[in-house]
Amino acid sequence: MNRRAYLSAAGASVCALAGCLNGGEGGSQSEPPVTCPPPAFGDQRPQLCAETAVASSSARLATFGEDSIDGVQLRNLGSDPVEFNPAGWAIHEWTDSGWEHVAPDVRFDPIQTLDADDRYRWYLDKSPDDTTEHILDVSIGTGRFAFSLDVVGNGTGNTYSVLFRRA
Repeated sequence: MNRRAYLSAAGASVCALAGCLNGGEGGSQSEPPVTCPPPAFGDQRPQLCAETAVASSSARLATFGEDSIDGVQLRNLGSDPVEFNPAGWAIHEWTDSGWEHVAPDVRFDPIQTLDADDRYRWYLDKSPDDTTEHILDVSIGTGRFAFSLDVVGNGTGNTYSVLFRRA
């Protein structure tokens, strides 16, 4: 993926994320919507929320952890490689006013390729000593959150999101 295409995709992801993370119809101010509404601002890229992602998706974004949520994992479900920016994630928190951006400020790291059946993890608080994966430089407390990331596979970009709760 060339730099211009990536920057275009990254800019559009902000618009897609804004559409995914607004209260939308059916969402109360005390509980976030179960699924993400369609992207806002006319973004044509599909929005794939973990709760509604179809089986034919080329990737899956999910939380992991045994007793609590330790982080978020991207897994390539397809047979072809997918591309993503490990620093291109966003976290929003559900508040009485709706979804509010928590982190990060805009950052660009090199695009990485995830081969078939490989995974990449983002750790929320800590990580194993031997990891080369991403430790999120954000402190979040208790509440409901959404983690989102743009993924490109077979020339098609999608914004993946997963909702989670921290107690």
